[in-house]
Amino acid sequence: MNFKQLTIFSIAASFGLIVFNMLINVIESRVLGPSEIGRYQVFVTTQTLFATFCALGLGQSCIYFINALKVDERKVLSTTVNATLPIATIASLVLFIIIMLKPDYFGKENVWRVALFCLGTGALLLNNIFTPVLLAKMEVVKSQVVKYSTRVFTVIILLVALLAWNKLDVGFLLALSGVGSVLSLSILYYYFSNRFSFKDGIDKKLFSSIVKWGVKLAGNNIASLILTSIPVYFLTWFSVSGGFLNVGYYSRANSLLVIGTVIASSIGPLLYSKWSLVKGEELRQQVCKVSLFLVFVNMFLALGLIIFAPFFIKILYGTEYQSAVPILRLLALTMIANGAKEVSYGILSSQGSPLCILQNLVIGIVLSGVLNYFIIPQFGVIGCSTVTVIVTFATALLLQINITKITGLSMKDFYTLPSKEDVKSILLFKKK
Repeated sequence: MNFKQLTIFSIAASFGLIVFNMLINVIESRVLGPSEIGRYQVFVTTQTLFATFCALGLGQSCIYFINALKVDERKVLSTTVNATLPIATIASLVLFIIIMLKPDYFGKENVWRVALFCLGTGALLLNNIFTPVLLAKMEVVKSQVVKYSTRVFTVIILLVALLAWNKLDVGFLLALSGVGSVLSLSILYYYFSNRFSFKDGIDKKLFSSIVKWGVKLAGNNIASLILTSIPVYFLTWFSVSGGFLNVGYYSRANSLLVIGTVIASSIGPLLYSKWSLVKGEELRQQVCKVSLFLVFVNMFLALGLIIFAPFFIKILYGTEYQSAVPILRLLALTMIANGAKEVSYGILSSQGSPLCILQNLVIGIVLSGVLNYFIIPQFGVIGCSTVTVIVTFATALLLQINITKITGLSMKDFYTLPSKEDVKSILLFKKK
């Protein structure tokens, strides 16, 4: 498939994943209730933050070495995987110890269920190496097979468990999450088994270079994740009451925003690969048009969520989650800026300026941390949601300012509506 076909397929497949993810969210939310789903969200957020920090950006770095520097793929993968295995093992063990030593925060769970969850953390580290390489090589179908297999497996196990026991708890979901991550890794290993070898060992010089470049990219990934994790942790730390309950409301509202980010998140990695090959006026036109298109689409999606928020919350999660309605209406506003942010990440990374993203995200982290520290004790989850909106727009604006310095775009280019011909060229990724 060519780039246009891959893009359309990726977006279509991602909408299918939305259905599975939403079904999983609905089952988990209705069975656990707001407070327990909030506690589960803390586990998931901690695992994601932990895995991203330990991954060192090696997956994105592999793309650079394979595509841009033309280093042999087998050599890059063998070195990276062999070096990551001990890191993944240590990371899983450390997370396990942290969870078991903090039952006052995470809650007391069965040791074997926590062990499976932490084993999944190690699998995630290796998944983060293979998955970006699939996208860099435009192997979108294989990438979607991995995602769908895990989601289908999760849905089946959830439904069978409900039929058998009519009740689920946080510990069961933790174990299921770990098994799902291992399943993803197994499928990825099947795809890559002939493209790397454990026997090839580690090229220390190459791995050192991969790590150095990866650390730059990891800084961006970690900073972005910290920015989105602050509300989860701060709500549990500084809420006057019902910390996990507030996290439950916030996370369920936030999960509905995925429909507005699916286009940007689906084509984002593909754009990174494509934009690394173009510069100058061609790059300027593509970036401008895509940014305008995503903002335009997300405005309508945000409006739909704002208007129909009560209906979506009630029909999906039940009346128990009605307190999430005003939260959803506030967070829906962030969709307008998120499309522009995805484009900004792609262009700055592809043009070798990842530190610009890091600098802007650090500002967002500081702003979010300070505002939430003072606002959450007084205004709770509504105040936290308002802070998220402010920080999202501020971060998007700062990223756009950096793009104007690098690409020659003006701020006016970001805020001019596209013509019908522009929209066609966006969808086909052609010049006018």
